[in-house]
Amino acid sequence: YIEHARMNYLLKLGLFDGHSFWDLPLIVADMHVRFIQPIEMTDEVVVGMGVTRIGNKSLLLECEITNADGTVVFATAENTMVAYDYRTKSAIPVSDELREIFGKFEGKSFKKED
Repeated sequence: YIEHARMNYLLKLGLFDGHSFWDLPLIVADMHVRFIQPIEMTDEVVVGMGVTRIGNKSLLLECEITNADGTVVFATAENTMVAYDYRTKSAIPVSDELREIFGKFEGKSFKKED
């Protein structure tokens, strides 16, 4: 669920075209999932996801998986993503453009840290 939601999030923001992984501006660096309650085969789930923090070269995507009406939390997750150049295979600073894209979508400011 989480990986599918992450890719849909990037697609929705126009950061991934669904085809060229070489053009993705981010790479997964770390992921932690807290399983709270089992998801049964008949459960309808909703995956909420958003950027909550942006550092110099990384950002934090937080996720919550709930039932359809949000009254049951099945799992939560934290996903650290690093701004990455796949051609040079190196971490790069999070661009002002990415900060603006995430900020506009999330309705908050992600100014550069000193």
